[in-house]
Amino acid sequence: MGKRLDPKEAEAIMLSAGLKPLEPYGNKKTKWKSQCMKCKSRTSPTLKSILSGQGGCYPCGRVATANKRRLKPEVVKTALAKAKLKQLGPYVDTHTPIMCQCLICNQVVSPSMSNILSGKSKCKVCSDRQKGISQRKTQEAVDKLLKSSSLRRIGKYQSIAKPLRCKCLVCGSSVSPRVSDIQRGIGGCRPCSRQKISKSLTFKEVDAVQTMLIANLEPQEPYFRAKLPWKCKCLRCGTIVFPTLSAVKVGHGCSYCANFGFQKNKSAYLYLITHNEYNSHKIGIGNTRPDQSSLDRLHKLTIKKWIIYKKWTFDLGAEASSVEKEVFRILRKEHGIKPFLDKKQMPITGGHTETVDADLITLVKLEKIIDKVIKGLQNRNP
Repeated sequence: MGKRLDPKEAEAIMLSAGLKPLEPYGNKKTKWKSQCMKCKSRTSPTLKSILSGQGGCYPCGRVATANKRRLKPEVVKTALAKAKLKQLGPYVDTHTPIMCQCLICNQVVSPSMSNILSGKSKCKVCSDRQKGISQRKTQEAVDKLLKSSSLRRIGKYQSIAKPLRCKCLVCGSSVSPRVSDIQRGIGGCRPCSRQKISKSLTFKEVDAVQTMLIANLEPQEPYFRAKLPWKCKCLRCGTIVFPTLSAVKVGHGCSYCANFGFQKNKSAYLYLITHNEYNSHKIGIGNTRPDQSSLDRLHKLTIKKWIIYKKWTFDLGAEASSVEKEVFRILRKEHGIKPFLDKKQMPITGGHTETVDADLITLVKLEKIIDKVIKGLQNRNP
């Protein structure tokens, strides 16, 4: 234990930090009611936080942070001109939305300067329109996608969200799946899926099995519950996977065949990052996207002030996923460390369940755990 400070010495430290104590000193970890000598606001920092340089007057700290975030007028003007936006409202700081008018579509939008400078957000209307154009598929691409699901197009293709009349190449039935569903692996011929279902099953089991078969997943064990992993065989790649019925219903399927989200059959990485303001560490995985850095998982997190501590690369996403799963088993079960941040603190990037309290475990300790798990995986699969 550290030596207890003399009350006069403790008070002198508070006064030097611009805070006047309003009650007797307790100890370093006890909140000490004080008044800011600058703005007269009342606050209750601990002496420990003052000594570490993290405590002080919260209102004054907010003003200092806002001033630090403020950009020069010429920088704001140049950034808006480059993004083809005309400023309509006042500029506050980099994280506060600023009202603008798009010079391309004349719509009024309110992006923040931080998003404009990162290239992530300009005019939402123009961005959505461009995204729609980039997602459009040619007739040839659609026909190729349909063929992979044993379907042939009969009607005219309009968009991925509209039903498209097709003929099943297996049973000859006329069906109308959406291209977006087929692209996600959950569209197909419903009559064919019915023929594969045993008549001894209940209505609930029939509905569950049919949902999986339409998603090109063949159950290998009886259905039990929608939110429990269900052992299935992918009818496309033959891999044994464990999706839940709930996940399949909202568009997920075989994690090896998926062409969106995290893909287990492609190169990947596991990362260890930290956030000073949140006092939190985070572990996660992502696929390597050398040609699409803006879509990269880690890139999105670094924009939100997460700092990369270390990164491990893997030939297959399945290996990175196995390591991540075992690391969190050790942290949650053996060390009893629970998720630290909540969903409200990470609304854009997500991943709050993968965070840990920085006061409970160090980055060095986390690195050792990850290295040990990777070494154990390599020994099992030489």
